[in-house]
This record gives sequence, structure tokens and C-alpha cells, in this order.
Amino acid sequence: MASGSELPTELRSFLSACIDSIESMEVLIGLRASARPWTAREVSGAFNLGENASRSVLEALVARGLVGVHKHDELAYFYDPKSDNLRRYTDLLAQHHAIDRNAVVAFVSSRSRGALKSFSDAFDLREPKP
Repeated sequence: MASGSELPTELRSFLSACIDSIESMEVLIGLRASARPWTAREVSGAFNLGENASRSVLEALVARGLVGVHKHDELAYFYDPKSDNLRRYTDLLAQHHAIDRNAVVAFVSSRSRGALKSFSDAFDLREPKP
């Protein structure tokens, strides 16, 4: 089983820049595999997320240029990388996810925990240690 450090450098860089949670990764891979647009409600049901959480994940993926959105009765999201590089990196993610999901999840998870710790440290109001 590969460790996060055994993931290709370009995949680790892509994950660090574009994927901030396991949910984001799973939704991106799911949209990539689908031939149709999904609403936040559908993503919520398929990925066991709250509808607000699904909407946040989807909007973050749109902002990063990985997912497109259009309006019908409600917003619908679809896989639509804005560059060939983003498409290539997403393909690389999907390939490694299929081969060794645990290594990819471990890498994303370790980054998520680090971001959460940094955020919580910003609110640490204790006196500095001498």
C-alpha cells in the first residue's frame, strides 16, 4: 500500500491546491464519472452530506475551475475542468483513487487536519508560554 509520500508529486500538488476534504475529492470523482449534471440535493443524497455541505463542496470545486454550473429549475453542477492540466490532474487523481484509495484519502485527510489545526490555533487565546 502506498503512502501519501509515494503519490506522484504533481498529484500531491494538485490535491494540496484544489482538494480540501475527502468530500471534495469524492464529489469530484463522482461528477467526473457521471454523464449528467447533479443538483446539490442529489449530491447530498449520493454522498451522504447535508445539502448545505454539498452546496459548499460544489461551489468550491466551481471556484477552483474543476466543475461547471448551469441553472435549470435549480443549479446543476457537472464535471468541466477549465484547463487541460486540471483535467489531467483529475484523471491522475481518479487513477490513484481506483488503485489505492487509502493512500489518497490519507494524504487529503492529513492536509485537512493540518488546516483545521491552523485555523483553531488562530483562536488560541492562552498566554504565550515563556
